[in-house]
Amino acid sequence: MSGDDEYQIETTLCMIQTVHVFQIPPRSSSGGHRANDWTREVWDGKLKIVQKGSTATVYLLDKHNNNEFAQAPVVEGAVEKCTDSSRYFVLRCVNQKDANQRAFIGLAFNERNDAFEFNVALQDFEKSKKREAMAPAVDDGPAVDMTLKKGEKIKINFGKKTTAGGGAAARRRAGGAAKSSGGGGLLAPPTGDTPSRRQWQAQQGGG
Repeated sequence: MSGDDEYQIETTLCMIQTVHVFQIPPRSSSGGHRANDWTREVWDGKLKIVQKGSTATVYLLDKHNNNEFAQAPVVEGAVEKCTDSSRYFVLRCVNQKDANQRAFIGLAFNERNDAFEFNVALQDFEKSKKREAMAPAVDDGPAVDMTLKKGEKIKINFGKKTTAGGGAAARRRAGGAAKSSGGGGLLAPPTGDTPSRRQWQAQQGGG
């Protein structure tokens, strides 16, 4: 096993608890396979689709001990829909010991929802392959050694240090100056030329 295969993540795309396998007759015409022609069921168990890296495989497993009955790598032409039912498919299985040995079997689901889930899993895998093919290649370039050599130092300039509270004190001083000089603060005391009330009454009586 290569290093790349060892670290690839396996993802289960689909798990169907009950499927049926039929021996199928040769295709009668170029119109495709017909589920109505299948009369001999040879196995039933569960189905699992597993994606590993850029590949995916359909596994047919025993219900009780998970022993493998057959496997079909998901490649072009591996899965074909029947022409007369949405729950029936033709699956091209491959001998895991000899990839040149292939067999076509009939695959049937009890429910349309199971068949739909099977279809969606295959479509999701194809979409992921297209996204991977369209993704730009990333060139990390040669690794750069960022460690400090012996005797090297790092100099960090933090800038000037301001006096604590200097900004607030300056704002308070500026505000006080503005109040004392502007017309918006307290009124100035009266000048000496302004007569008091007693002086004003004496001036009126003397006049």
